Amino acid sequence: MGQLIFLIGMMGSGKSYWGKRLSEAYDCPLVDLDSCIERGEGESISSLFERRGEAVFRALEGSYLRILLDKEGPLVVSTGGGTPCFFDNMSFMNRHGHTVWLDVSPGILAQRLAADGNSRPLLSGVGEGQLLSFLENKLEERAFWYGQSDVRLAWDAIGGEDAFWTALSLAVFPALGSSVPGRASY
Repeated sequence: MGQLIFLIGMMGSGKSYWGKRLSEAYDCPLVDLDSCIERGEGESISSLFERRGEAVFRALEGSYLRILLDKEGPLVVSTGGGTPCFFDNMSFMNRHGHTVWLDVSPGILAQRLAADGNSRPLLSGVGEGQLLSFLENKLEERAFWYGQSDVRLAWDAIGGEDAFWTALSLAVFPALGSSVPGRASY
């Protein structure tokens, strides 16, 4: 098993985007957990939620997460927003890798997701006027798990894509090298 970097955070926080950048910069594979599930199950996340329900999806998510231990070399993993909040997924990720919380305020998440067209399964039935409130509540529910991450990068405090990239790179560099730092916030 190689070193695993787990990117966690709310939908729209940029886990896939930043995961791709890390993968390219550090020349290591990116695994998007939702994409793994879709390929393995032969259907979209939205379809899994709709046909089989969230409970079945969350069980699958935990199973696919554990399969990553069989991968060789360093690996960047973009998780689903709820991945850390079910079963013992967060403690599993902390035991077997380095977790980085991409912390983005609900206001910015709402802007990003509205521009994205609200295509996420959890947003089904959430109107544009309810989006900000929904995200605030969801973040409040998930903050306990997200707060257990090794590193928390707060987009609003760092300000700007270049500065965020620098902070993210510094946060994961030791994990891709020989040592893993303790908990930190930037």
